[in-house]
Amino acid sequence: MARGCTKDNCTVAETGICIAENPPATCSFRMKELADDVPVSPEPPLPKPERNPSLPHSRALTPELAQDLMCERYCTLVGILGDPDAGKTAALVSLYLLASKAKLKEFSFADSRTLMAFNEISQGALDWNEDDPPQQFTQHTELADDRMPGFLHLRLRRGEEKIDFLLPDLPGEWSQSFIDKNRKDRLQFLSRADVIWLMMDGSQLREPSTRQYVVHRMQLLIDRLRASVDPVPPLVLVLTRRDGGEVQASFVEPIIQEAEQQNLKISVAQIASFGDQGKVDPGYGIEALMRDCRAIAPDSTPTWPASGSDIEESRAMLRYRHLEHRG
Repeated sequence: MARGCTKDNCTVAETGICIAENPPATCSFRMKELADDVPVSPEPPLPKPERNPSLPHSRALTPELAQDLMCERYCTLVGILGDPDAGKTAALVSLYLLASKAKLKEFSFADSRTLMAFNEISQGALDWNEDDPPQQFTQHTELADDRMPGFLHLRLRRGEEKIDFLLPDLPGEWSQSFIDKNRKDRLQFLSRADVIWLMMDGSQLREPSTRQYVVHRMQLLIDRLRASVDPVPPLVLVLTRRDGGEVQASFVEPIIQEAEQQNLKISVAQIASFGDQGKVDPGYGIEALMRDCRAIAPDSTPTWPASGSDIEESRAMLRYRHLEHRG
């Protein structure tokens, strides 16, 4: 017997159609005390609380979650590009370890919404035994969704100021396809970046057999950025693996000239994410890199600019002209 009906084989409870072809409200076979048989849940006194945002499989922020964070407060978005094995992920791991160990002199850790993602990419370094160091400190970056970037969030305190950084951990193949095939659909976030790191393996610059090739590819990358991003934010040529030796300024001069010919601002930084060769300390240059990439949030434009101010004819919600009262 179907629930709510005394007639055998009636499926009105499932189908809403009376087997006797009677309207359910007037059917003589329906149970009169249906309200007691099927209790109705009362309306909740309070609205259902919002759920915390769920992170994707990679535990990094999706572009949508990163945008939500940028709507809450100003975030310094760093673009990070470079061929595979250029040291992109290693630099992020080194920054995370320096912050977690309170090894940054000017900065201190304040917060992170992607601690699990940082921990995930840092496992190789965290498991490092001094007597048996791993062959590879970081894993090759793989994203859960190959169509969108993942962002790592790190909030650092500098004096009384708290600075939010968004740092994408991208596969080097994305930079390769951008250089070789001009595939830029996955790099749309660069138009919002405050600074772009161009990562290069310093050992390839020091080696004569590979120097010309990597310089040429970096020049192509700069050309791609100039054609795809408007305006191009300040660029930092980040030379990794400084522990293997310093890169001479003459080796990077063709790259600097290429950027200057494109009217782009560029600087050079040399870093050592890990000091496995003992010549420099682990994390060499990382703090200076973070300090120099710190963007200054633009001042807000007054809603009612004073007459005669520099912005009176530029950005304002409304502009009123003084009208003389004439009697």
